[in-house]
Amino acid sequence: MQNKIDELFSYLHFIKYEIWGDWSWYKRFILKCPNQQVQLEIVKQILKPIMIRRTKQDLTNMNKNHLGLKSKTEHLIKLELSPSERMLYNLIFKRGQMEFQQILAQGLALEKSLHIFEIIMKCR
Repeated sequence: MQNKIDELFSYLHFIKYEIWGDWSWYKRFILKCPNQQVQLEIVKQILKPIMIRRTKQDLTNMNKNHLGLKSKTEHLIKLELSPSERMLYNLIFKRGQMEFQQILAQGLALEKSLHIFEIIMKCR
């Protein structure tokens, strides 16, 4: 939110936050409030339960496991592709190789870096 208090509505609507994500409620209780200070207090009360406010001090004191979450566990499972899957993968891989070689031959690797990334991601 940068300029106006009515910009907040789109965020509340997106997260489907209680009655405040409904335009008629938002307009009636917030936008039509004549006192700007009261309007601001209403908005603060609406946002209080859904916002996390961190200060610089909080961030510097925050340790790795601040929220008490378990550490991430990764499992690597290797699978074999079926013959038709392998054929499709090889086709995509070879087409990607050809496109990449053409880009290198034209000397456009820097200009086409996003396209090169797309080629790599297809083979991932």
